[in-house]
Amino acid sequence: MILLISGDMRSNSSFKQYTDASGNTHTLNNVGNWAWFDESALINGHDGDYNMPVFRYAEVLLIAAEGLARTGHEGDAVGGAKYYLNQVRKRAGLADETATGRRFWFNLS
Repeated sequence: MILLISGDMRSNSSFKQYTDASGNTHTLNNVGNWAWFDESALINGHDGDYNMPVFRYAEVLLIAAEGLARTGHEGDAVGGAKYYLNQVRKRAGLADETATGRRFWFNLS
């Protein structure tokens, strides 16, 4: 279920009903998303929507940090594990990670 506040710009990217070029209105069983819209499936009696994987940006940063840490690139500079990890920590109101070596890897896991 998608709950959006009035005026939220994301409301333009999802829908529950669709009117085709012939003027026929089709109602989806689930909320659809324009990114994965399948008009022929909708017209032929299916949902007309697909599961769309969604990743939080924080998850992408943490995946990058883990991969870099596993390959020995712990650094604070752009392209280092701590750089990406600390972006997430700052957003959460936490202090930068300062541990190194095994302790850093333990904290990242």
